[in-house]
Amino acid sequence: MRVGLVFGGRSTEHRVSVVSARAVAAALEAAGHQVVPLGIARDGAWVPEESAARALEGAADVVEGRGETAAASLRHLIAAEVEVVFP
Repeated sequence: MRVGLVFGGRSTEHRVSVVSARAVAAALEAAGHQVVPLGIARDGAWVPEESAARALEGAADVVEGRGETAAASLRHLIAAEVEVVFP
């Protein structure tokens, strides 16, 4: 199953969300699911899967935005083609 994992966001707990998502991703993968990282930058915009994946891999503790508005960035979420979303 393709599971979208949402993490990051505008919260002051942004870094905690990123670190927690790593543990959730590992557990989902161990259970046989394909994890699709759905990161939200500190500015509230959804980021491309590649950027979100870097954060899940431990390359960054913050999901960086690219200056897109939140509404315009929703295309990343729609393009993910996931079966279920884990917040």
